[in-house]
Amino acid sequence: VIQNGKLVLVSPDSIDVPVDYSADDKVQFDYVNKVIHLYGNAVIHYKAMDIKADYIRIEMNTNLAIATPLIDSTGKKTGIPEFKEGEQSFKAQKISYNFKTKKGAIEEVITQEGDLFVHGEQTKFISKQSKDSNGDDIIYNKNAIITSCNAEHPHYGIRSNKQKVIPNKLVIVGPSHVEIGGVPTFLWLPFGFFPISKNA
Repeated sequence: VIQNGKLVLVSPDSIDVPVDYSADDKVQFDYVNKVIHLYGNAVIHYKAMDIKADYIRIEMNTNLAIATPLIDSTGKKTGIPEFKEGEQSFKAQKISYNFKTKKGAIEEVITQEGDLFVHGEQTKFISKQSKDSNGDDIIYNKNAIITSCNAEHPHYGIRSNKQKVIPNKLVIVGPSHVEIGGVPTFLWLPFGFFPISKNA
């Protein structure tokens, strides 16, 4: 239900706080499928969480928001999705966030933790607001690299199949190898812990 320009989900499984949304180009309502499409500098705000992108789809039946870039006339991606909640923020190629569970799925995410950059191909995000988080934001990465190189494609780093990031606290990696110029080296680690702090 739309009330005073806010999305209020009224099913038994709906969220308890309205979702604010806006878009510069177009807001399109699909009442049959209960979906809202936001185009051009789209923004949604829910509690302390914000998502920005050039396209956001809000699925009212599933309490899900899906943010992606758009493709301009030259084939370039515009409006790369950005997620922000409290001190935690990151950009990704696709962000799916469930307002009810406060969990998200992310593709090709880059997060900065102190002086380190974490690049993950497939990522699961659990908000500290979720009952499963134990009070911390948690990021689980698959096929990820941790590096101090700030290039879009890092020149070096430690690549692992699995990572757990607790922002402003710790990065935990499973079996890993050192990668230089995109090429794995013979140097490997069975596991690793990297303390991180944005206040250091």
